[in-house]
Amino acid sequence: MLRAEGLKVDIYPGAFERGHGDFGTIWGPFMHHTGSFGETPRGIAQHSSLGLASQLHLAPNGVVTLCGVGVAWHAAPARGRASPRTTATP
Repeated sequence: MLRAEGLKVDIYPGAFERGHGDFGTIWGPFMHHTGSFGETPRGIAQHSSLGLASQLHLAPNGVVTLCGVGVAWHAAPARGRASPRTTATP
């Protein structure tokens, strides 16, 4: 889907085997700490305490790297108009 929209996409090694289980109801995308100065796909895919921190890494140059396909328990409670109030971090 990302490539179909014209984005340059890389796949981090092991991405299709990485995550904290299957998703339940999916209500929308969430990207956290991706694109921040100095962050790397490895830092997102293999975070020292979180494991998978986000499914995607967004580089400052616009390259999207798929880091994992499972749940990434890292986001704080959602509080947007369109998002349900939920805790994404166990």
